[in-house]
Amino acid sequence: MRFFPARSMPKLYINLDRRADRRARMEASRQTHPVLANLERVPGCDGRDIEDFARLPGGVRISRRQQRHIAVGGPSRGGMHTPGSVGLGISYKAALDRVLAEGWDHTLVLEDDATFVDDFGPRLEGLPIPDGYDAICLGYTSAPRAEAIDPWYMRAYRVYGTFAIIWSLAGARKVVDELKLFDPFKYALDTRFYFGLDRGALAKYCVIDRMVRHPPQHTTDDPSDILIRSDPG
Repeated sequence: MRFFPARSMPKLYINLDRRADRRARMEASRQTHPVLANLERVPGCDGRDIEDFARLPGGVRISRRQQRHIAVGGPSRGGMHTPGSVGLGISYKAALDRVLAEGWDHTLVLEDDATFVDDFGPRLEGLPIPDGYDAICLGYTSAPRAEAIDPWYMRAYRVYGTFAIIWSLAGARKVVDELKLFDPFKYALDTRFYFGLDRGALAKYCVIDRMVRHPPQHTTDDPSDILIRSDPG
């Protein structure tokens, strides 16, 4: 049995420039969890700053239907985009592009609202590498459509949330270059990783016992950036 190289495995977190509060918390996690000592920031694309959704940066493209939905200030439901969800897609692709450019075999990609369980480090060090995996969600999944395969993992079809995923190099390549999930970027990110794909298109797993959590998205205290809407013109 092979285990993830927990301390040396690259770890990236996506963070908007205006979210210095979240950046400070993620940086502080290096001290709380020494396994995160090599945590590295990926500057996020702020959906509020996107001026033309027909011409997006980073090789990301959305449909005219999604552009219209954004223009009228539509909500983030049913996989429909908001400026925030498009910004996340651009940011996430930048993180995966980095994985491909560096040729990293295993990379943990985090969003900046992720929080870690107290024993995150020891658990990451004891996590075996599943044969042929593309993505491993360290958060949560749709339990009715997931199947436990061993003491560590469930095989997942739908994964809710993309705030903590280990990507294999093959998985990153499949998402960006083979399945081209960002061109077009048809739906919000977690929906895009399953909806309309054959069940075996991505080898996705989820840990049975969550290792990473994040706050509720639909809250007025600290709302998720993907919920940011346009002001209808």
